[in-house]
Amino acid sequence: MEAVISLVVLLGTSVIIQLVVQTSQRLRPMELSSCANWYLFVTELESSKHQFSLQKMEGSHLVLKSGHNDKTYWLCENQTIYLRGPKGGYLPVLTDYQPHTLQMKQLDQRRVEVSAQTKDGQKQYANICFSQKTRQRHVDSHYVDEHHDGHHRH
Repeated sequence: MEAVISLVVLLGTSVIIQLVVQTSQRLRPMELSSCANWYLFVTELESSKHQFSLQKMEGSHLVLKSGHNDKTYWLCENQTIYLRGPKGGYLPVLTDYQPHTLQMKQLDQRRVEVSAQTKDGQKQYANICFSQKTRQRHVDSHYVDEHHDGHHRH
């Protein structure tokens, strides 16, 4: 009787191990859709954690200034769309796209129309709205930040 119970336990353990191995072989890392990747790209550029303001367009690059750390960054394209830092480092912000399909058009002081074709063939569009530029002005022996968007009202 003990031999039968041992055999059943051994068989049950063997089946469980086999199921675990088969399941682990089928699992792949989660892949986001191209639409979700595009949304994350736009969200990163408009993020309040960076507070990017648009300084200018330089050919096919955007020159951005972070309101968070006051550093200048360049949005560039090669095989990926990436942010290049002031000391040469870079951060990929969109990798799931067809290289050399990035198009940018400055709409005003804060907005840029961006489009690119993703690897699944879909054309994605966004109007990215950056933070307002800030400038400092001297008031009674200290500096005060003021928003500057290029529009003056009198």
